[in-house]
Amino acid sequence: MFYKTTSLDLYSGRPAEANEYLYQVIQCVSLEKLFSELEEETFKTAHEIVNTPTTSLPHFGILGYGVDHGVALNHGRIGAAEGPDAFRSCIGKLAHPNNKNIKITDFGSVYCPDKKLALAQQRLGSALAHLLAQGVKPIVIGGGHDMAYGHFMGIQEHLNTLKPKTELGIINLDAHLDLRMPSPEGTSGSPFSQIATHLAAHGKTFHYCCVGLRENANPPSLIERALGLKSTLVFREECQMSQWPAVEEKIITFIAPLDAVYLSIDLDVFHQGIAPGVSAASPLGLELDFGIRVLKLVLASGKMISMDLAELNPTYDRDQATAKLAAGLAY
Repeated sequence: MFYKTTSLDLYSGRPAEANEYLYQVIQCVSLEKLFSELEEETFKTAHEIVNTPTTSLPHFGILGYGVDHGVALNHGRIGAAEGPDAFRSCIGKLAHPNNKNIKITDFGSVYCPDKKLALAQQRLGSALAHLLAQGVKPIVIGGGHDMAYGHFMGIQEHLNTLKPKTELGIINLDAHLDLRMPSPEGTSGSPFSQIATHLAAHGKTFHYCCVGLRENANPPSLIERALGLKSTLVFREECQMSQWPAVEEKIITFIAPLDAVYLSIDLDVFHQGIAPGVSAASPLGLELDFGIRVLKLVLASGKMISMDLAELNPTYDRDQATAKLAAGLAY
């Protein structure tokens, strides 16, 4: 099964008056019709996939990427395939925002039972293009960080139908650059390298900013590759509240020439005391308040078109701490 509709049973919480908690307002919708029309060889544009708007359009759409095959190929700890459902079990318990008109729909999850990672990325990209064409703000939950390639391609396909010259950039909160070269297939360690290669082949500029990377988790060849691609790098040592003005300036300068920003948060950017349930936990990660400050800065730009949360691995979580962290960040 390449796609599964989410069961509403995953969303629950304490009994309350109507619209007090998110579980009371989240709806689950099937995208099986979309995937039944998917061509396996190419990413399709949103208009090629479906022309009928979704009934009662939500403001936000949750989409799962229940795939950790790319993590296994990258020699990481598997278990992130269960990340989307762990996230769902936590976010439903959060209070509904003061704006009672906010609508949230869960559009199910993409899976990879045939271990053909490129096709899973393709299915994700097609779903993203569809949601964006409908005016829905996607929040993608993984699953391995290899989803970033499919996610980006879906955004790019959507933008190509509207404004082909749109400058789209990536801000990646991550301990790792994920710029490894596919050998030959992609992994959770290669999505941004694949994006750079794709953009170069189409005469487009690769705009990439990685915040929170650890020098001891990225060999010199990857850092050199990042610099060769003119990436903006914010090392973990810089990610201190005392150094916030300098980091803020870096990020604002990166965002300034862009028309749209795709935000990707690999949960392993945070230290394992608050994020134990990831594919590559570390005691040397970021503090939560710093990560939230970066997130709010990106939101304040008004340019964020889509976001994802990667590498949520319930197998290694404690008391759902990491799943709750992911839910809080999405909230």
